[in-house]
Amino acid sequence: MIFKYNTQSIDKKVYIVGSVLKDVEGSPSGEYEFSKGFTETLTNENGKLQWVIRENPNYSPETDHIDNRYLIEYDPISPTAEEIEAEHQRKIERQLQTELPELILQNKDSPENLAKVLCDRAKQIEAGTKT
Repeated sequence: MIFKYNTQSIDKKVYIVGSVLKDVEGSPSGEYEFSKGFTETLTNENGKLQWVIRENPNYSPETDHIDNRYLIEYDPISPTAEEIEAEHQRKIERQLQTELPELILQNKDSPENLAKVLCDRAKQIEAGTKT
């Protein structure tokens, strides 16, 4: 069987984006061809590619298996500053949503105090989740 690994070049690294069956017979010989499909999860929870493929400098066609022509390494794309900040905001929102019913019930008779408690708690959560 011959599987072709589909790739995408990002920041001078070649990431695996998928694999497809090229032929049910024969042996891999072309670029990024293997005898089995790529089975690892291609992206992380943020949708970022995470597997880099590159030539194996120690590969010897005389002694090594054909599938050892390339090295595949876990090297996820780093999130951008905007993505990090968005995740930070989501953490704050989730924490506030969890605590919101209790805070409302504790301060239901004082809207002014409720607003202050909510703002204070948001600031505390934000300070505690900064990375």
